[in-house]
Amino acid sequence: MEKQFVNHFKNFLGNSNPNTEWNLEGLFYNTINTNEAEQMVMEVSDVEIKAAMFDIDENKAPGPDGYTSKFFKKAWHIVGSDVCLAVKEFFQTGKLLGEMNATLISLVPKVPHPNKVADFRPIACCNVVYKCISKILTNRFKEILKTLVNLNQSAFIEGRLIQDNILITQELLKGYDRKSGPKRCCLKIDIAKAYDTVEWNFLRVILEKFGFHRKMVHWIMVCVSYAKFSICLNGERKGYFKSGRGLRQGDPISPYLFTLVMEVFTLLMKRNAQQGGFKYHMGCNELKLTHLCFADDLLVLCQADINSITIIKNTLMEFSSASGLLPNMNKSTAFFGNVGNEEMSEILEVLPFSIGKLPVKYLGVRLITKRIGAKECKQLIDKVKNRVNDWKNRYLSYASVLASMHVYWAAVFLLPKSVIYDIDRVLNGFLWSKGELKKGQAKVAWKTVCTPKSQGGLGLRRLDIWNEALLIKNLWSIASDKNSLWVKWVNMFKLKGRSIWEIQKEQNDSWMWKTMLDLRGKIRSSVWKIVGNGSNTNIWHDQWCNMGVLSNIITRRNVYDARFQDNMNVDEMVNNGEWRWPVEWVEMYPDLNEIPIPAVDGQSADQTKWKDINGSFVEFSTKQVWKKLCLQNDEVHWHKVHLFFECEFTKRIWEEMKRKMEDGDMPNSWVNLIEYYGTSPCNNSINSVLKRIILATTVYYIWKERNKRLFTGEVQSSDVVTKVITESIRLQLLGLKVKKSVNVEKVAKRWMVE
Repeated sequence: MEKQFVNHFKNFLGNSNPNTEWNLEGLFYNTINTNEAEQMVMEVSDVEIKAAMFDIDENKAPGPDGYTSKFFKKAWHIVGSDVCLAVKEFFQTGKLLGEMNATLISLVPKVPHPNKVADFRPIACCNVVYKCISKILTNRFKEILKTLVNLNQSAFIEGRLIQDNILITQELLKGYDRKSGPKRCCLKIDIAKAYDTVEWNFLRVILEKFGFHRKMVHWIMVCVSYAKFSICLNGERKGYFKSGRGLRQGDPISPYLFTLVMEVFTLLMKRNAQQGGFKYHMGCNELKLTHLCFADDLLVLCQADINSITIIKNTLMEFSSASGLLPNMNKSTAFFGNVGNEEMSEILEVLPFSIGKLPVKYLGVRLITKRIGAKECKQLIDKVKNRVNDWKNRYLSYASVLASMHVYWAAVFLLPKSVIYDIDRVLNGFLWSKGELKKGQAKVAWKTVCTPKSQGGLGLRRLDIWNEALLIKNLWSIASDKNSLWVKWVNMFKLKGRSIWEIQKEQNDSWMWKTMLDLRGKIRSSVWKIVGNGSNTNIWHDQWCNMGVLSNIITRRNVYDARFQDNMNVDEMVNNGEWRWPVEWVEMYPDLNEIPIPAVDGQSADQTKWKDINGSFVEFSTKQVWKKLCLQNDEVHWHKVHLFFECEFTKRIWEEMKRKMEDGDMPNSWVNLIEYYGTSPCNNSINSVLKRIILATTVYYIWKERNKRLFTGEVQSSDVVTKVITESIRLQLLGLKVKKSVNVEKVAKRWMVE
């Protein structure tokens, strides 16, 4: 069996189809300019190397050398200079030591009970120094992907969200179950062994076509093509072989390279659609949208038309011939809307996919355009329960991770109250009894537990409120005119030049869209336009002046009588530096002339800002929404600190921490300690930050020790716990960005921070 595994992956990774007859001319209209290309190959600094190393997750599985990034971080003062020399040597010479690029293939089951090789997903475990090199390359070119990759690809591009694909797909597939309307077709295409089959020749060519510097192309190709592999089976290494194609799942650079590979399909599809008379899917013509892509999840949309299907087939063949990526015909599915059996058969002769039935699972959730029910959410509830059962004997600090498990669903669906109740009950049981909650076990009401820390709770988020906050993020994207495919589609087909604040629900709207419109009232007072030149602020419906929203004050009839348009912007109401309000309005609404006049000829753009619960303008975040939606109780004065220190065990640890802080007068009594921290300055000075880090870290590790003793019977001495706390604080200080000063140097010396 072990030999079978080794031979399978050796043969699979070694198989290559070096077809160089590609028609890629005229595709690459978005390319990197010379300055950008030069910047990406600038000399690598020690600071950049250290930043890349410290950005690698400590919990990742080690490569063949057996080390994790945690070792290098802790021993950086010893090994840092050698690591920097090794990394710099690669970037200077373009050569990589074979042992450094050696890789263990760890086999992760794809199904609960795997019984053949294909049931496993090969994950590459690379050496940490190689990951550091790969991370530097990734950091240097991932920013540029925004300009190279079209909006219909959401994966691994900063600022693009997976839920955008889900939201727009829900809208486009609405009505597929009806026997009326336009004839539509949706192809859900599965790419077979996606990462593992990318042809290296193809990758090198497209990197050059996109305009990457030849030196950058060389660095990338050395990292990709010089890897050697061993299979890890039952803790033992088997085989040692090279590969002839593919990208490693587990290599930091692989997702970004794969995104560029899939962009070529987008470019091919766009060219072939324009040249071949492609008929766009309903709702896609204005945006010339042919497909949606998230990594290797490909959803192609068109009219149910033989010519359009043939164009899709030819594009797939052209792309597969060049890239090595082939559609898995057994797993690819076709969905039809208002298409007769005869037409359906003709289409399936061109692309012999299986016929799918909606709702279908897409990107981890079910595509449902109607109100989601408890039945559709059973999978989510079971997942939470299974995770709790797995973690029964783990530490309480994982509760926040459990609570985040529903976030992905909650970002696209308003979950039913019964589902929220079931999940809350599971989490409540985990908090109080490490399992199923029984009567009398909960000591504090769940509503109180879920209030913010500043109001005396634990800061766990009530799922119903957090669900609304996540959905409101989609609403914010529209209000702030985010550059995303979803927002462009909404502007084109839903708003049609109107404001998101003025449109009404329609009978044929999807449940998700109706839900989003219902949530507007909860945040209306917090979404403001800060006027620059006034060209992107609706004068009637946006909230931009202290008078409030003008459409709530000035009637629609008055606007119409004055011959003003409903979609007017602020700059259109200014003429020669003066407001052009009608004379009768000045008498009816005397505050109008008190509104400051914007510099409409200026270069300053309008901005959308969030006004927080304190009345300050801040950057938008779901956390800010959550704060607004939470019931606002009075703040408690002790919310900035946590628990303890008067038993002998914790007292010894705390005394050592006070010694390290050189603050022997700090109290041990919890009540006095609360008073001390509550009245001490809370700012960005190194001493203030250090005191907060020390308290939080000390509390955390004492609490962790308590849980170990309670749940596993393990006991550590106060000296051991103190050393662990000290080292954790030192590592946190290493990650701080500070300005040089006398106090900073003293702290660095005291805590042995370089």
